[in-house]
Amino acid sequence: KPFEMLTAVYGLPRYQTIDPTPALGISFLLMFGLMFGDVGHGLILGLLGLWLARKGHKDTLRNAGRLALYAGCASILFGFLFGSVFGVENWLPTLWLKPLDSINLLFKTVIYYGVVLISISIVINMINGIRSGNILKFIFDKAGLLSGILYWCGIILVSRLLLSKTGEGVGLFVVYAFIACAILLFFQEPVVNLIRKKRRLYNEGVLTGFMHAIVEMLEIVLGFLANTVSFIRVAAFGLAHAGLFIAIFTLSDMMSGKWGGVASAIILVFGNILIIMLEGLVVTIQAIRLEFYEFFSRFFRTTSAKYKPVRENLKVE
Repeated sequence: KPFEMLTAVYGLPRYQTIDPTPALGISFLLMFGLMFGDVGHGLILGLLGLWLARKGHKDTLRNAGRLALYAGCASILFGFLFGSVFGVENWLPTLWLKPLDSINLLFKTVIYYGVVLISISIVINMINGIRSGNILKFIFDKAGLLSGILYWCGIILVSRLLLSKTGEGVGLFVVYAFIACAILLFFQEPVVNLIRKKRRLYNEGVLTGFMHAIVEMLEIVLGFLANTVSFIRVAAFGLAHAGLFIAIFTLSDMMSGKWGGVASAIILVFGNILIIMLEGLVVTIQAIRLEFYEFFSRFFRTTSAKYKPVRENLKVE
C-alpha cells in the first residue's frame, strides 16, 4: 500500500496493464538497502517510521511511516550483509562484503541488478502489448520482443568477452540472434507495412525511412546502454555512505585529542544524525529516479481517471 504513493507520483497505470507497484516495492527496497546499508541507521529509520505509521493523523503520513519502516528494515538487512553498525565494521561479522574493500564486486552486482530490472520492464511491456491485442507493438516496440532479445544477447556477448579476454566461449547462436534482431529492427517500417498490406514500404520515402531507422537504432542501443550504466550510481552512493562514516570518525579522532571525549562523542552523534537525514533523503531520491526513468519509462502508460466502483446504497428497513 505505501508504495502506491510512489507509483501515483509518476501517474495512474492505464486499464488492462500491469500495475508495477509490487515490482517497485521490492526493487526500491533492494536499492535503498544497497545505498544505505547500516544496522544502526536502519533501526533508527525503522523506529521513526513505526512511530509515524502509528501516530500519523492522516493516511498519507501513516503510509509514509510504513514506507520508512520498510526502508529501515532493508537498511538493517544490508547492514548485516555489510557488517556495519553506525559505521563500525568490527562489531558484526561481514556476511557478504565491505563496500570499500570490494568495489569491483559491488559495481558488478549493481550492473547485473540493473540488467534484471530492465529485463522485467521489457517483459511487462510485452505482456501489456499482448493484453492490448497489439501484436506488432509487442514485437517491434522499443521495449518489445526484438529489442529485448537484442539487449539480452548484447549482455551475454559483453559478459563473455569481459570474462574471456580471447573472446572464446561466445556462442554463434547468440551472435546470429543479435544480428537478426538488429536487422529486423532496422527494417521494421517496411516489414510492418508489408504485414499491414500497405502499398508503400516507406511512408515518407526510402531516404527518410533509412534516416529514421538509424535514429531509432541508436536510440534503442544507447538507451539500453545508458539505462544499464545508470545503475552504477547505486554502488557509488553505497560507497559514499561508507565514506561519510570515515570522515566522521576521522574528525572525531582529531577532536578527541584536543577537546576530550565529550567533543568526540558530540561529533559522532551529530555526524550520524547528519548522515541519516542527508544521505537518507539523497538515497530515496536516487532510488525513485531509477524507478521512474530506467524502469517505468519502458512500459508505463498513464490514464487520467482513477477507477472508482459504483456502489448502491441500500436502505435496510
